[in-house]
Amino acid sequence: MKNKRVFFGIPVKVNLNTLIEMIQTTVDAPCGDIKWVYGKNLHLTLAFIGNIELDKIERLKEELKSVNFDQPFNAVLNYTGIFPTPKDPNVFWLGIDKGEDRFQSIVKKIREILLKLDLLIDTKEFIPHVTIGRIQNKKEAWKIDTNSYLNAVFSPTRFIVNSIHLYESIMTEKGVRYSTIVSKSLQ
Repeated sequence: MKNKRVFFGIPVKVNLNTLIEMIQTTVDAPCGDIKWVYGKNLHLTLAFIGNIELDKIERLKEELKSVNFDQPFNAVLNYTGIFPTPKDPNVFWLGIDKGEDRFQSIVKKIREILLKLDLLIDTKEFIPHVTIGRIQNKKEAWKIDTNSYLNAVFSPTRFIVNSIHLYESIMTEKGVRYSTIVSKSLQ
């Protein structure tokens, strides 16, 4: 049976390209060791599921449609962060300053769906964020100076959260592309 690599997420429907280009200048990374994310690939991951069979995806779609996630709300990107740590950077991200409680509520409901379908759940603390860059050369990551990045100041960027998507992650020659399998509007 065929599998798809999937996750639940929220599209970021605001142009962050100028902000990301500005923030790139705050990172001293030798040899272009960071792959920056732009455009349609920007999203907020709610729950990464991984490779699952098509029949489970159908069940996920049904469960998503049945859950009430309440009304649309505003979220604000207002600070920078790094996973796992600044001394061992892997992921560069923008953090959510407004709307965090709503994201926590949504993630709780999604984790309930995953439990119901016997799918693995990430039990780490959920930190709502938008990934804007990933380390390409992990061996050289210790050389990257992240201090200016972590202290970057920028105008808060608001976006509306009005839908939750089940995405498929597709590898292409040009990198990863995300395609919506199904979306649920917040009402």
